[in-house]
Amino acid sequence: PYSGEMYNIHFTYLNTPLQATPEHPLFVVKEGWRWNWRNHYGGVKEDALSWVKCKDIAPGDFIGFPRNYQTTDLSIINNEMAELIGWYLAEGSKTEERITISLGYHEKEHIERVVFLMQHLFGKRPKLYERATSLHICQADQEFTAIFDTMGNGALEKRLPAWALYLPISKQALILKSLFAGDGHYSPSGVVYATSSVQLAYQIH
Repeated sequence: PYSGEMYNIHFTYLNTPLQATPEHPLFVVKEGWRWNWRNHYGGVKEDALSWVKCKDIAPGDFIGFPRNYQTTDLSIINNEMAELIGWYLAEGSKTEERITISLGYHEKEHIERVVFLMQHLFGKRPKLYERATSLHICQADQEFTAIFDTMGNGALEKRLPAWALYLPISKQALILKSLFAGDGHYSPSGVVYATSSVQLAYQIH
């Protein structure tokens, strides 16, 4: 419980501020740091950062975000499952014992890939249901589909489970690959991913 003044810290490239109490410390560079592409992608040396109270942070200060180098592999999440997780987060839904990936009829290559992944992982070919604007690829197997319960159901609730953020980089890349194949696109300034889930957006970031 807290009653008192709060600060909103706004970050470049993030549209949701961090809210903190005046005395809350953050890891900050206040002197000698200038934005450039090398710093943006390469980061700054840790000895340039110091703990600064929130009330003493000023516009233009650099606040460090930690990079996660720790990985924990899970044997149950092989390459094919990692790829299917991305498809589920982008285009999937779940009932008690069934997952469904919905794709447009024009996405023939993606449809073939999802069918292959499901058949390879679950040992049986998924059922296909034709709808007016999309093809639904369904796999019913409560034992095997239970893992998707941890990833939310519905666009607003989609999320990566905590363990997914610590998978080896090669498996994280496969999740991102199918995520972007489902809901991403290229723009003149780079690659864009669109989602209704705030939590998933920041996890991808």
